[in-house]
Amino acid sequence: MSSPQNRLPQDVYKKAALLFPDETDLQEVVTALSQLYERPLNVGAEQLARSVLVVTDGDLDAFRTLIRDLGGDPRDVIVEAEGKLGNPGHAFNTPLED
Repeated sequence: MSSPQNRLPQDVYKKAALLFPDETDLQEVVTALSQLYERPLNVGAEQLARSVLVVTDGDLDAFRTLIRDLGGDPRDVIVEAEGKLGNPGHAFNTPLED
C-alpha cells in the first residue's frame, strides 16, 4: 500500500509542506488531500487539492472546515482559489508554482 504522500502530485505535497511546516499538521493535510482520490468528485482530485491549498493558505482550521464541508459543489472551491490568485479560468490543471 502506498503512503498518502506518494498518492499526491509532487507539487501538491511540496506546497502542503511549505504551508504546513509542522509535521503533525502536514500529515493530517496530506492524508485528507489523499482521501480526495477516493471520493466521487465532479472535478479532478489534483485540481481540488491545489485549490484547497490556495484557499486555506496554511490555516489548519480553515483547511479542516473546508475538507469537512466539501459536500457541496467542489467547483466552488476552484473558483474561489482562482479569484484569490486573480487568475480566473486557471482551473488548477497544471502544477502549482513554487
